[in-house]
Formats: sequence, structure tokens, C-alpha cells
Amino acid sequence: SAEKNIKDIKKRITGSQAVTLIVGPEGDFTDEERDMILTGGALPVSLGGLTLKSETAAIAATALAVCAMEKEC
Repeated sequence: SAEKNIKDIKKRITGSQAVTLIVGPEGDFTDEERDMILTGGALPVSLGGLTLKSETAAIAATALAVCAMEKEC
């Protein structure tokens, strides 16, 4: 349900900044989990309109985060 995609936050990620990716389970996060994650300062990001399995989403999110951290990607 995130409204932002990786392109929206690309300017906020730098090569020297640590990035933590949290990929939801296939049934999605519970409301309590979502609230805890957001309260901790997480920025929700969508991987687009596709429905991905958790394992595939983790790989795609990692590739997109690495790409966003590169200056020429």
C-alpha cells in the first residue's frame, strides 16, 4: 500500500548510508507490525503493481536499493 517507489526516494539514499530493507511476508504485515515499523522511522516503498513472492521481492528490493545508491543508475 506504499505510495512511493524507489525513484521517489533515490535522492534520500547515498552510497555511504546504511539501508535496511524489510520485506513483508506473503500475507502482509499485521497492523501492529506495520505500526511498529513505521514508528521506527521506516519509509514504505512500493515495488510496483506486480505481486511478488517474499523471496523474489527481497531480491528485487535489494537490486533496486543498490541501483538507487549508485550515482549513475
